[in-house]
Amino acid sequence: MPVAYAAGTSAIELTLNVGESSAEPGQRVVVPIIIEVNPGIAALDLNIEYDSTRLQFDGVTNGTALEGLNFTPPNLRFPHTVSWISFEFLNSISTGLLTELEFTVLPSATAGSAYISVAGFAFAVNSSGEDLVNVIVNESYLVVLRVAPPRRPSDSAGHWSEDYIEQVTDAGVMTGYPDGTFQPDNAITRAEFAAVFVRFLGDAAGVATFDDTIEHWARGYIAAIADRGAVMGVGNNMFAPDSLITREQIATILYRTFEFDDFNPESTLFAGDIEISYWAANAVYAVRAAGIMTGDSAGGFNPQETATRAEVAAIFTRI
Repeated sequence: MPVAYAAGTSAIELTLNVGESSAEPGQRVVVPIIIEVNPGIAALDLNIEYDSTRLQFDGVTNGTALEGLNFTPPNLRFPHTVSWISFEFLNSISTGLLTELEFTVLPSATAGSAYISVAGFAFAVNSSGEDLVNVIVNESYLVVLRVAPPRRPSDSAGHWSEDYIEQVTDAGVMTGYPDGTFQPDNAITRAEFAAVFVRFLGDAAGVATFDDTIEHWARGYIAAIADRGAVMGVGNNMFAPDSLITREQIATILYRTFEFDDFNPESTLFAGDIEISYWAANAVYAVRAAGIMTGDSAGGFNPQETATRAEVAAIFTRI
């Protein structure tokens, strides 16, 4: 049922359509908000509510800045939308994408429905600053997430990491691919590792701090891990999110995040230690001593090698 506000002589109708989708625990969900408006509206104050027991709000996309966003779970308040969309945009079309909201289904989410709905519409003005009245918000299209129970990946049976994969997927820390596979031997990117790490810790998304992550899908995760001081980037305020992460980089992130007991470097030496970067040496020895990361059958740590998804699953099961 449309909700009508103060009656007056100017009739402006605004309709927000957000649709419906399905997801599993740990999965990322992008919710487009489509605005349908008569020409003349220039700013609005939109309130959206969502199910914070099943969903984590990660941010907004499509050039929409977080500036001005009032975020107090489970409410999102978007004031002065004119700061995102030009007058020309609002005055020239009747339908268009207002923004996209990004959520992650919490690992603890149970099967059922989660809501994301338009909760209120405070005001609307035209480009001259005059109030427009009789504004109507159509709430007939709500986002309903049907949270499904986790599924076992089809390619994990018989793999050395099968038990680890089962544990991290059940917990929603790592997810498989749309085709039902986990692809355990695939390398993992720095952005993907950041997402896994933040899900494991349960941290809230941060605000992008690197120049090359501002529009990246994982910017909230990367910002959260940077806020902890666990990553410093690769220089020049860049993070290289799509580069593959190495084993010594993972060791360093773990070392900066968790407390480790004192260890004797001489008792934790690897074959080929000369390959370990000087800045990662203490981290490598610490995670080895703690049993979180191990070497290969020849006793080497292979610090410069990229980590696989199976290895990452094992790490987050051992912590």
